[in-house]
Amino acid sequence: MRLSIIPNSDPVKDPRTLLYFYPKMPAVRFAQMVSEYHNDDKLRMAESIAHSLGAYLVPSSCLHWRFKQQHADRKVQVGYQTYYSLRREEMTDGAFQKFVDHVHKRKPVILPG
Repeated sequence: MRLSIIPNSDPVKDPRTLLYFYPKMPAVRFAQMVSEYHNDDKLRMAESIAHSLGAYLVPSSCLHWRFKQQHADRKVQVGYQTYYSLRREEMTDGAFQKFVDHVHKRKPVILPG
């Protein structure tokens, strides 16, 4: 089963061309759009690397503080969020259940019918 923390929505489009078409765009709004684009791109790249290594990209909110200290070498920071690249057998059952709940919370299940 492949679990992904990235929502099902389309990737954020590159906003750098907007400045050419809308030169009076507020600088703060443009900076927010660029930041969101780069964070989305980095998160997708980090998750693809983790999946190629046979691991999950787990948010730090799903892990115990001592576990985070022991696995500090696998930490990936994207924007203000911190993620850890962990295999299933390295996680406790509680941490894995929190991770599954986090994934399902970000991706609502659509029932047929």
